[in-house]
Amino acid sequence: MPSNEHSMSPHQAGYWAHWLTLESGDEDSLAQTLADLENITSAWVSWYNERRLMHRLGRRPPVEAEAEYYARLHAGKHTGHT
Repeated sequence: MPSNEHSMSPHQAGYWAHWLTLESGDEDSLAQTLADLENITSAWVSWYNERRLMHRLGRRPPVEAEAEYYARLHAGKHTGHT
């Protein structure tokens, strides 16, 4: 598998940067460099994986539900999964 198979092409990076500007409505928020784009993307992925509220988890962030799951697992309590 080529090492760049999962990397973003320049066209995709431009599209993502354009989309970010449209979503924010602020022309100044456009990513000016690849590093800006990487930082914005990393922040969004972090929010999505750790802090967003999920309905199926009782409107709790995934990281909180995961911590509870493993605490219950280590305590020998039923986790609700078979």
